[in-house]
Amino acid sequence: MSESQLFASHCAGFVTPSAIERLGDLYRDHGLVFTSEVGTVINPTNLRHTCATLLLVRNVNPTYVQDLLGHATVAITLDTYSHVIPGMGNPIARAMEDAFS
Repeated sequence: MSESQLFASHCAGFVTPSAIERLGDLYRDHGLVFTSEVGTVINPTNLRHTCATLLLVRNVNPTYVQDLLGHATVAITLDTYSHVIPGMGNPIARAMEDAFS
């Protein structure tokens, strides 16, 4: 499927023209299209991950990030992003780095 055949949906995904046809009057085009500087389509999910990562790296409370992302529990947020929270990095990788230094 080419990028010209994709339409950004309001739920951070992509819908095809055939899906729009099947939805009929239920489909609402919110005009959401995310592109790079050169016009290639950017997956909105990547924007969500970037936003969450930037907030957590800056020590924003994970509960606030959970609420922003709409996760049912903070455990989902932490399971996905704990590796970027300062102080919760990968101690195994650090230990290996120290061992080879």
